[in-house]
Amino acid sequence: IRDSNFLIYVVYVILFGFTLSCHTGFAFQYLWPDSVWWNKHSHTFFSAMIGFSMCLFCYFFLDLRTQAPRLGLLVLIPGSLASLVGIVSLSGFLLELAKINNALLILSTSLVYAAAWQVWAKGYKPARFFLLSFSLVIVTGIILLLGARGLVAVPQELTYVAQLGSAIEIILLSLGLGDRINVMRARTDLLEKEALRRETEIKQMEMELGVARQIQQSILPQGAPVLSGIRVAARYEPMQAVGGDFYDFYPVSNSMLCVLIADVSGHGIPAALIASMLKIAGAENVSRAESPSEFLLAINRVILGKQSDHFVTAGFGVIDISKRTLTYANAGHPPLLIQSKTGAIRRLRPLGRILGIFPNPSFAHETVELLDGDRIVFYTDGIIEASGEDFVQFGQERVEMLLTEFINRSPEELSDALLQRLHDWTGATSLDDDVTFVIVDIGPEAGAISEGIPEFV
Repeated sequence: IRDSNFLIYVVYVILFGFTLSCHTGFAFQYLWPDSVWWNKHSHTFFSAMIGFSMCLFCYFFLDLRTQAPRLGLLVLIPGSLASLVGIVSLSGFLLELAKINNALLILSTSLVYAAAWQVWAKGYKPARFFLLSFSLVIVTGIILLLGARGLVAVPQELTYVAQLGSAIEIILLSLGLGDRINVMRARTDLLEKEALRRETEIKQMEMELGVARQIQQSILPQGAPVLSGIRVAARYEPMQAVGGDFYDFYPVSNSMLCVLIADVSGHGIPAALIASMLKIAGAENVSRAESPSEFLLAINRVILGKQSDHFVTAGFGVIDISKRTLTYANAGHPPLLIQSKTGAIRRLRPLGRILGIFPNPSFAHETVELLDGDRIVFYTDGIIEASGEDFVQFGQERVEMLLTEFINRSPEELSDALLQRLHDWTGATSLDDDVTFVIVDIGPEAGAISEGIPEFV
């Protein structure tokens, strides 16, 4: 059964047998009749080692490491000292060591007995056999001690009380070990059932998360808008199966594209549910999209009081292709980046409070002129706060350095490179925060607007 308690039990029984054999003289008569030196030292040695094995057996049999850890350490101390006494006894000082061993035996027996009572009181059933067996040993030991001192008259029938007591003790301890096996098997069965239950729950959660991920992916744009004069690329990578980042496009007219990017505090399903509210709030207020500050204020009214202790940061930009302008409002979000074709980078961050906390927050918006070759980058803080070695963040400067490096590359190429750099920086397959960004390039053909509603692919 691969239970170390049985090995300790066998050693304890053998040492007990040798101790009794030395006490009765049978060991010298039959086992080592020609070794006077060993016979002289064996009694102290075996009696000391039996104290050690008794404490060790008690520690593991009663599972003191978990049932009573402090008392378990106290039990091991006199047992360890007894083993030291047994080894030293081979070099002499038998009388002094025998007295020390007797004191250690009394101390260890008392601690073992107290530990057994404490563990039994906690409901550990195998301890009852342990208590019965050691109670019997203690009673027989007291009888022999009183008889040896001449304090009581020991009848002839009780001459072999120690042998009888030890035999009964061994039987009881065997029953105790069997009971312990039953307890361990029951515990194992319980753990296996619990593991099976948890595995079922985990599979159910994984299935539900998979459905949640599909739902969240469905509320995000299924492609970049196709408009004459701009090129758009977007990426969304949640830290978990679902996340709290969100982005969307609003085709207000054939010459105007509105971009919303938002970051819900927290992660997982709660944040994803709030992100889905943003989808509804944006769809309900498309008519206000031409005014970024009014649009954010309308979204705030929709989610206010419905997001528990979460809040939302957001950025909303209106790109007017015919006027070649960008009007942008910010709600506590990282700054918008605008890179010119010469490589110069501007940070745009009008004042604005976070969403979902204040009933009537104010949002300032700022309008800037767009030129041919300008690149606009909307992003969430998962990019700049991605942690690498020694918890150093990726940072705003590295994002801007990457923009400079890929200034002549397409938005798609820049998007792939940015995600790859983030994974290389963190050294992990999954990032430590949700990551979302939208890249919009302004082309020289801006203003050549096609007929009808902008197409999404």
